[in-house]
Amino acid sequence: MHAAVIACYFLLIPPDAPLAAFPAVPAARLKEAGLPADGASLLMYLRERLLQPGDAEKLAGLVKQLGDRSFAARKKASDGLVAAGPKAMPFLRNALADADAEVRKRAQACMAALERQSALLPLAVQQLVHDRPGLEMPVLLGLASISAGPLEDAVLSAMAILTIQRGPDSALIAALKADDPAQRAAAALTLGRFGAGYRDPLRPLTKDADARVRYAVALSLLAGGEKPAATRLANLLDDGDADLANRAESVLLSLAGEHAPAIVANATPAVRKEVWQGWCRLNGDRLDTRFVNDWLPPISMPGRATAFARKSIGAMRNGDTTNLRPMLAPQFLFGTGHYQTENWLENQVRAGSISPQFFRGLKVVPFSRYADWARSPREMELVNQKEDAAGWAVLYAPSPQTWGTIFVHQQRERFFLSGISIDRFGRIE
Repeated sequence: MHAAVIACYFLLIPPDAPLAAFPAVPAARLKEAGLPADGASLLMYLRERLLQPGDAEKLAGLVKQLGDRSFAARKKASDGLVAAGPKAMPFLRNALADADAEVRKRAQACMAALERQSALLPLAVQQLVHDRPGLEMPVLLGLASISAGPLEDAVLSAMAILTIQRGPDSALIAALKADDPAQRAAAALTLGRFGAGYRDPLRPLTKDADARVRYAVALSLLAGGEKPAATRLANLLDDGDADLANRAESVLLSLAGEHAPAIVANATPAVRKEVWQGWCRLNGDRLDTRFVNDWLPPISMPGRATAFARKSIGAMRNGDTTNLRPMLAPQFLFGTGHYQTENWLENQVRAGSISPQFFRGLKVVPFSRYADWARSPREMELVNQKEDAAGWAVLYAPSPQTWGTIFVHQQRERFFLSGISIDRFGRIE
């Protein structure tokens, strides 16, 4: 899509249209969560939870002490990390890969203790987009430094929505040169969708030292129709970050569609990189960049449902049970059968048979519309069960001959994967 077309598209969006992605939070819900009810207080609440000068060194030091020989020192470190609040989460996540089992165990316990506090931050961000007290962008950028999962999704979507409403903020442009790579990546993802004038400053970041930034820039350039940027995604496939490599390859698969190269399942990262680099050089013009929007921070409720479905499929394909478990609703539909989530997941893990499909979004419809298309009694039963919840059916294609449906529903502010239905041979169930 040409830059001028993208610019016109955003000019035609009514200023409040993207707020459909973030419904206003009822005052009763804010009170129940212990959150302030006005924008200025919400902004202060979030600002108080950001990293301050000296915090990074202090929190990194406390993480190291989780493995101290002294029990008293280990307990003091655990207490200190929990007292620090959600800003400690990035340091605790890194500690989950520590070679010391005691460090891993205590980091997991600290994260569990901080779970409720962390779960409130996306809700506060959602309401902040409605109240708009001013100076939200610096706070959102600060949150980008500590965010992952639902909070990262909320922050990136909020930044995109506010930028659509007001235009790019000076703090957002300045963040392209921030010390923190998470802020540089967030700014690149946001600015890349606003025309060539805002993509040009991203080009120096194609050589950024941090792979997350290079991924964000490549995605933003692709969003502007710059197909050669796909090679930059291919370059990430053996960068050492397995999660980022999976995301980059998923984007390539989605954009290449039926033209994607065949790669054996156990191919090394170096081989995958070489195959995709060669494919991009020879076939880059076949990329369907219309699907890039499925990978940008969502600015609509169907977009959020699509993004959640994509992450669910990615977690299934990669056998990522840690992230998949909280995504699943208690009753889960697969194919034509209903399963208890825990039993289904454990059986899949033991059998090593978590579904390998890749995701390419085709269409998102609310449950109420999908009812007329349901292909089996089980699908109909699932749709009827969720009548009291906001729900979407995401139609996807794991191959040109096969299609299926991912069912996503929302309870309060959380999304859940409630089912996947697929006819592997393209026939009606």
